Order: sequence, then C-alpha cells, then structure tokens
Amino acid sequence: MPSLRLLWPLDDLDLDGWFYGWSHPSSIAVAGVIQSSSQHDAEQLLHAILGRAPLANISCSPPQILGRCSSNGPDVLPRIHLLSNSLISYVFSLDCPSPPESTKPIRPQSIITYRRTSFGSLRLHKLDDCKLPETPNRLTAQYASLDTSIALEHTGLDESIINEQLNFARYLDNERRASKSWLPKLRPTSKPSSTPGHQDSVLSPAQRFYPIPRFEISELLKQISTRIRLVAGLPQISGRKMDSSLSYIQLNNAIWLILNDLILGVAFGSFVCENHAAIASWLGRWIETVYIESMINALVWLDNWPAGLKLNTELSHFCCNAFLGIVTMWAFIYKHISPHLPAIVYYAGTTGFCGFTFLLSLSLDVFRLSTVHASFSYSASVHLPYFPSTPDLSGCDAGKQTNVLHKRTDSYQYELDQLLLGTILFTLFTFSLPTLLSYYVLFAMFKLSIIAIGKSIQLLIALMNGFPLFASMLRVKDPARLPGSVYFKLDDGALNLKAQYMSMFSIFQYFRARA
Repeated sequence: MPSLRLLWPLDDLDLDGWFYGWSHPSSIAVAGVIQSSSQHDAEQLLHAILGRAPLANISCSPPQILGRCSSNGPDVLPRIHLLSNSLISYVFSLDCPSPPESTKPIRPQSIITYRRTSFGSLRLHKLDDCKLPETPNRLTAQYASLDTSIALEHTGLDESIINEQLNFARYLDNERRASKSWLPKLRPTSKPSSTPGHQDSVLSPAQRFYPIPRFEISELLKQISTRIRLVAGLPQISGRKMDSSLSYIQLNNAIWLILNDLILGVAFGSFVCENHAAIASWLGRWIETVYIESMINALVWLDNWPAGLKLNTELSHFCCNAFLGIVTMWAFIYKHISPHLPAIVYYAGTTGFCGFTFLLSLSLDVFRLSTVHASFSYSASVHLPYFPSTPDLSGCDAGKQTNVLHKRTDSYQYELDQLLLGTILFTLFTFSLPTLLSYYVLFAMFKLSIIAIGKSIQLLIALMNGFPLFASMLRVKDPARLPGSVYFKLDDGALNLKAQYMSMFSIFQYFRARA
C-alpha cells in the first residue's frame, strides 16, 4: 500500500468512535473523534456541527467521516480502521507486535500528532504566513542540526492542511462538545466566497476601485494620503474568522499607532500652541543665522581668497554676486514673512490634534520652504556646464569620443581646428574648476544639513506610521499568537507537529515590507 501521512490530535488519543477530517492523496488530517456507536449517527452529528460552523470564512472543504478508532490508552496511539471510499480498508496500529494478516501496520514516521490550537485566543498554526523569503531558510538551518527534526517537504503536507484544516479542527471540536442533540435542524453551508489569501488584503473595496494618489511634493499631503490608506485598509475581522491571526495583529497594531499618534500629537500640539511666540522667535533667529547670515558670510569669505587659496578672481566675483543675489532676494522675502511666523507656528501646532505625524509633516514642509534658497543654489551649482564637459574635452587629446547611442567610448580622429578648440576649452575649464568646486562644496554642505534634518523627521514619521508596536509587545507577552511556521519533531515513535513563532527580526521585516 502507498505510504500515507496521518495527522492525529493529541487530545483524542483516548477516545473511541468515528473520526472525521480531510483526506488527501498522500495525507489524512484528522480533526476529531465523534463518540458514536454507528456511522449513521456520527454522520448526522457531523452535519449538525457543519451547520453551525463558519465555513464561509475559510477556504477548506467540509470534513468527512474517515473511519473508526479504538483507544489503547491515554498516551498510546489508537487502533485505527481507515475507510477509503468503501473499497479499501486499512488498519493502522503501533502497539500490536504481530498485527493480523488482514491489517497492515503503518510506519512510525507516517503518523503525525498535533495539538489543536486555541481558537478563541488566535494561537494558530501558520505556514509561511508572512511570505518572507528568508524565513524558511532560517528555520531549515536552525532545525537541520537537530537529529529529531524533519523538514516539511518530506512529510507530504502542504500549506492548505497546516493553515486551514488544522486550525479549523479546534472550532469543530468545540462545536462537537457543545452539541446537545444528535439530530438538530440542518442549515445549508455556503461556499467560500473569497480566494485564499484574500483575508490578508488590507485594501477596502473603495480603495481598490478608487486608488488614493501619493503626494511626494508636500510631506503633509503625503501624510494625509498615508493616514487615509491606513484607515481605509483596516481589515474587518469577524470573531469566528479562521485565519484572522495576522489580520487581528495588523488591525490592533494600526489602532495602537493611530492612538499613540493622537496622544503625542495632542500633547506636543498643545505645547506648541501655548508657546508659539517663543518657538517662532527662536526658529526665526535660527533660520536667519544658519541659512541666511552664515551663507552670506561664507560667500564673501570664498570671494576673498580663503585660507590663502587664490581662486580665479573674475569667476569668483561672478559666482559670489550671482549666489548673493539669490540669498539676498530670499532674505528680503523672508523679512516680510517673519512677522507672520508666530501665526504659522500656532496653526502648525493645531495640526497636532490630528496626530503627531501631521505636526511633524507640516514642520518639515515649513522648514523646506524656509531653506528653498539653499536648495536652489545647490541645484544651480550642480547643473553648471563645466562639470559634465570637462571629461568629454579631456578625450580630444587622446583621440576618444563618447558614443551616446551605445553608451561607450570609441576611437575618433579629430581635425586640427577641433583639437585646437577642444584644448582651449579644456584648459579654460581645468583652471576654472577649483573656483567652481569651492562654491559647489559650500552649497553641498548646506544641502547636506537640510537633507539630514529632513530625513530625521521622515524617519520619525515612518516609525510613527509603521512601527510594529502591538506585534512587538505581543511577541514578548504571548509569542504563540505570532505564528511563523511549523516543524516536525520525532517524539516517542511518532512525529509531533510544533509551532515556530515569528522572531523580532521577522516582525520588523514583515511590517517594513507592507509599509
């Protein structure tokens, strides 16, 4: 006979009756045992249980009566008579030293025991639920060194058995224990209305048909878009949903993040509103000192042979006057805006009542507008024609030409007038490069400070929006509610299915991938 994998619940080792579950070509998943004297009564009770079971929320097929079992003791695998479409009857026994000729014993590694998960507490068996490519490799490497562990692919099981049928077994057992009548009124069971994996989707129907755009120019608009997507994508979880463990964690994590954002926003927003005059005065002096006066002083210093470095005088005067014009123009505009800075700070504080991330986003937008002259000057220094032209002109003397179409450098024979013009321009650009490079380095330093401040605020906003706070606390308090994968361990002559919980690294990587 072909080798079959039999999954048996540890809670039903000492029960006699008819066992029910799901049959597969290479495996049989037993959900429980119905203590009944006849197969007809067992089937009637199973239909009654299925009439109360939420089959619409799962994607597995209804269980069926698979055979009869006889108990051999509380800690010994029972004697199992497996019926296969009423055509073949196998009897599996491990305690019988010399089984009858009409029966064939099953190998120890063909029986897998498992403990039914606590359905109400969402301690479920999950296999590759987080879809992290490195998780199976880490688990394989972790348990490959154990002699008693066996990989999943060698057991003939798939994800549907682990993720759906074994988790549904606990609910069926609860309904069986709560059943008072053998022949209650049957209710029709509905087909699964969703495809596998649909419950993990965090997009609402309105969001799928009307996608919310992303705003990259304004950080405040981007945060509003992010918050709308977060609220619109909260999964609607039913109390009897079979695969709702991950959705439950996502929902509670999103709620915790929103509540923490609101609490911090109200606290900091109230502080900003109460002290808006002092904050505006300090902020105005800081921007004026760092990004206006310091920039003007640095430009004048570069124009006066800094540190004894003799730059090109005419070119330095031109660059200094050009950039001074930009900074002076912005200083004139800022002078007329600064009296309204306390009102701007106050209104920015009021956005904190929508959340701390909104206050940070608006502060970042105001900071970028206050330093727009530095960003514009940096862009002007970067896009000067001297920097991209110098490498091309250097190839004239070497007889090289850049092939733009094929993105390569080819040999080329220049005419005399072309060589003369290229040499003159290359000499001019070479001697002008130190002067232009000094101004570029100056504005690159200011731009670097702007980027550092902006990225720090964006990092704080990202942590407020996507930090797995609830999942991290759940990992410390009750890691069984964070199913990561499963593995099998050889224990007392039979395989025992064990749950592998998500690590902190997997939690952070999963929420980062879904951010």
